[in-house]
Amino acid sequence: MSETENCTTGIGPSTNNCHGIRNGNTAPCDRVTAGRFCIYESTEESYEAFKLIWSTWYKVLPGEYEASRWSGNSPVWLENVLYYYNQ
Repeated sequence: MSETENCTTGIGPSTNNCHGIRNGNTAPCDRVTAGRFCIYESTEESYEAFKLIWSTWYKVLPGEYEASRWSGNSPVWLENVLYYYNQ
């Protein structure tokens, strides 16, 4: 979400890929860009893929420890993840 600002910048508007998801085994997609970013029919598909990936690989919602580990201590990372996860 940081990179696409909720699908308004970067690859977001042209791909409906709000999360920068690349084609893979957990949430495969039918269409991809040259960089293997998924192209979705709607932003809702991007949200569903994000939730599937998160629940498959991370098992729990993040806390302060994960925020510092995965974001380099970005103060808003955890807030953003939880906000968009609950959409």
